[in-house]
Amino acid sequence: MRVPPTLLLLLLITSPLRAQLPEKLVVRPEGTAAAPWSPAVLVGNTLYLAGHGTDGARPAAFEEEARLAFAALGRTLAAAGMDAGNVVSLYVYLTAIGDAAAFERVLRDQYPSNLPARSVVGVGRLPGGARVLLQAIAVQDGVPRVYHGAPATSAVAVNGIVYLSGVAPGGRAAGTRLAIKGALVDLGNALRSAGLDYRHVVFCNPYMAPKIPRADLDTVYRQFFEFGNTPARATLDMSALPGGAPIVLSAVAVADLERRRVVRPISRELSPTASPAVFAGDALYLSGFSGFMPGYGALSEDFDLQIRFAVRNIQDCLESAGLALDNVVSLNCYLGNLDDTERMLRLFRDYFPKNPPALTTLQQSPTGANNRPAVQFSGIAVRSVTAAAK
Repeated sequence: MRVPPTLLLLLLITSPLRAQLPEKLVVRPEGTAAAPWSPAVLVGNTLYLAGHGTDGARPAAFEEEARLAFAALGRTLAAAGMDAGNVVSLYVYLTAIGDAAAFERVLRDQYPSNLPARSVVGVGRLPGGARVLLQAIAVQDGVPRVYHGAPATSAVAVNGIVYLSGVAPGGRAAGTRLAIKGALVDLGNALRSAGLDYRHVVFCNPYMAPKIPRADLDTVYRQFFEFGNTPARATLDMSALPGGAPIVLSAVAVADLERRRVVRPISRELSPTASPAVFAGDALYLSGFSGFMPGYGALSEDFDLQIRFAVRNIQDCLESAGLALDNVVSLNCYLGNLDDTERMLRLFRDYFPKNPPALTTLQQSPTGANNRPAVQFSGIAVRSVTAAAK
């Protein structure tokens, strides 16, 4: 069979590129119960871990539950040939923010030095009635990393990515907008400690305390980022934040601005507060997407439709970036009501039938009649090729 010249040229161009892409490898510790998501996904030297709790154990003491959660995380790390020392980014979800001090004691036992970048927030509910859930990113041994802001660690730089710890406004501001401005200034200080500035940010999680107006955030936020070149953003109304803070900002930045690129589907207008997705090298950071209808913005009341529209919004970004759902390595699912988990997972299986991403599911605020949206996804996709499970 004669191969058309144009097709031959395409094969010659794309085959070497595909060969150079890292493999996407699903990591499942031996004996792990079957689930529609992956406990972790390894791409190159970076491991993206799903939210880990205690695998059903509920000890009376919170500190013991936190240790068990770290042990569960450790088993998945070990399956990838890593341990706690490989973790560079840690997200901590607590159902009672008053447990933050106790968690800090357990954390210091786990990390006598070189703490990972981390954010601690209060949520409404966690799967299985857990009180703590740990989500992490780790890198293999031998990969150079730099810890900034010792001993607390304000940022960790590795692979050209800078993971920043969550920052809250210092002191008591006179108003909400001043508090938000204070948090953004503190984020700038953390960036400068790593030799960066606001232009380097690719993703930001503004965690909002109850009843903080979103309009106040947007009014202040847009003053710190370039219009049309803002980071991807997932804004979440939480149950509570440490110290009664009105806002905590968690962020990821890229060291080299040449490796930062905004991805915007043709249907999306420029925004002063969020880009749909932003590349940091080969990693694409996705904004938080709910089930809004493109061109209308209205949410359907039907939960299944909200899931499908949310995933469609993600797919629009992926396709604009030359990627697909199979490239998603980490996905956060924020539910208005955790009771909808099984309904969400039924559709999740349809979209990710093989080699699914690491999935973290939680209800970020207390259950209420007006919890909207019913679902929001944010995540990370990486240029990669799929390999067999480990």
